[in-house]
Amino acid sequence: MRKSSIVVLVILLVGMVTLSLLYNYYMNQFIEEHRNAKQLTDEFAADLEPGTKIALGRVKGGARYVVDDPSLSGVVVFARPTEASWKAEPSGALFGRRVAIRLFEVYGDDRPATWVELRLTRPDGTVAPAFGYRRGEGRTIVPVTLPPR
Repeated sequence: MRKSSIVVLVILLVGMVTLSLLYNYYMNQFIEEHRNAKQLTDEFAADLEPGTKIALGRVKGGARYVVDDPSLSGVVVFARPTEASWKAEPSGALFGRRVAIRLFEVYGDDRPATWVELRLTRPDGTVAPAFGYRRGEGRTIVPVTLPPR
């Protein structure tokens, strides 16, 4: 073999190993969110429409979220509470507050989330206005709303 062929093979091999490691890191993030979503779905099953699940997305703050600061990580929650939950609190704040408190416990010091945005769907399929909570002192949470557009 020529030297140039060996160099090309080494470059391809290093590239494949690097891409495999990056893929593994990337997929581990999704696996963690999936585990957390499953755990929350199991805990709040009585408050969710039958056959629905809680979906989570860990994101940085931005113009599309309740927190604009891109240096702050947060979690967006997609859920469909039961009609009884909506009757108890028409804005969804009661259900959202309970989920937010639990999320702040789940996302500990290793992967902190400083805010939670809730995107809830009513039983008739309409989407409620997004709202959220920030971490406060201790176990307290502070409500936040979407910035004006």
